[in-house]
Amino acid sequence: MNDLQIDPIEFGRLQAEVTSLRRDFDALLKAIETNTVMLHEMRDTLAEAKGGWRLMLAVGGAVGSVAAGVAWATQHIKWMP
Repeated sequence: MNDLQIDPIEFGRLQAEVTSLRRDFDALLKAIETNTVMLHEMRDTLAEAKGGWRLMLAVGGAVGSVAAGVAWATQHIKWMP
């Protein structure tokens, strides 16, 4: 056999390997596209929640301050002589 010719059996094996790798590559591309969509959805959800936790923090801080003021008043102010 000439050095420039490829063995038909080896060529068939390589062709099958390339086909298998192409199938795996296509599956990976599909998985990456799915993950990209899911990451965009997560980003959008977190962006919507960003304002909500700030409001909850502000309300919690205000309520805590009022409660601390009431607690201080009940301990330091004499209500009845």
